[in-house]
Amino acid sequence: VQTVEYRVEHYLIPALGGVAVGALTRQKATDFLLTLARRGAVVTAKRCGGILSQIMDFAVERGYIDHHPLMLLSRVLPQHTPEHFEHVERADDFGALLRAVDGIESPIVRAALQIAALCFVRVGELLAATWAEIDLDAALWTIPAAHTKRRREHLVPLSRQAVAILRELQEYERDRVYSARGDLSRLYVFPARHPRTRDNAPITEAAMLKALKVLCWEAAKRGEVVPASTVHGFRHTASTLLYGMGENTLWIEKQLSHLDPNAIRAVYNSYEFLDERRGMMQRYSDYLDALKAETRNA
Repeated sequence: VQTVEYRVEHYLIPALGGVAVGALTRQKATDFLLTLARRGAVVTAKRCGGILSQIMDFAVERGYIDHHPLMLLSRVLPQHTPEHFEHVERADDFGALLRAVDGIESPIVRAALQIAALCFVRVGELLAATWAEIDLDAALWTIPAAHTKRRREHLVPLSRQAVAILRELQEYERDRVYSARGDLSRLYVFPARHPRTRDNAPITEAAMLKALKVLCWEAAKRGEVVPASTVHGFRHTASTLLYGMGENTLWIEKQLSHLDPNAIRAVYNSYEFLDERRGMMQRYSDYLDALKAETRNA
């Protein structure tokens, strides 16, 4: 549900929110979807097309309009090819990227990227996170099934570094973002400072991607190199580095929330290997700190 709301608020409303249901033509809809697809968001365009069709179906069923021209919208879109997310392969390069991330001015974008690196959750899970999911005293992030790709609860042990980042972020938000709110539990961990459609909305993946690109541009101006990566690419990098560290395959795949190909193990237990994964996540955070320190001294 939150994914649909996100697409409505960040894609459909800005582009078509001012168009009456009866005035929405196939050309307007396809122009919007093709614009999304040309930006590389083919899957998002297809999903938005499906949402549009459902809205129009509802309008017909309720009698607001007699018919609608949005049948088979997906046929106008290009075929999606699997996307290879840009990511960092070399450990020292990732250290350089993380050092640059630590210097980002925006506290919220900086913390979002830091947590993405330390916890390597999916982007949708990161953006949907509310403070109710995070127990800083227990150092545990419980991602509810509704927020996960697999629709299964996912537990993320938080390293000391992750807890410190989140505590600092929480204090910042109490003072500067949610100062008028007493209870933060239902509010986003990574909120947009000036949301377009409601007073409680998360930052966007686009904002995080822009921050990563700016890091590369600014480094290039100084004659330095900060490697390029997408936010999703942090997951690829974490997998590469963890395997390189010799961590247990089952722990890594469990923490990445990948499906287990073993049918017997497919009975999902979110607490499986929790203690082992907690140790692994702390070792990974310590390793990333060491990479940043090596980059500083290089």
